[in-house]
Amino acid sequence: RIKQLQTGSPEEITVVNYFEYELPKQAFKIEKILHKKFKKYQTKGEWFKGISTKDIEKVIFSNKI
Repeated sequence: RIKQLQTGSPEEITVVNYFEYELPKQAFKIEKILHKKFKKYQTKGEWFKGISTKDIEKVIFSNKI
């Protein structure tokens, strides 16, 4: 997944945190929730500006999947 994202970014991507899910559908569901929650910060596709890792963690931990 990092390689896919890296090709779309002029900046080098660094992993600062990650979450593992037993089923791919769980990961897709939380990704959809994150995209919806942070839509106003979205710059293009998978890219967002102005949100912190803590903001993301709050959403993840409040949505038990």
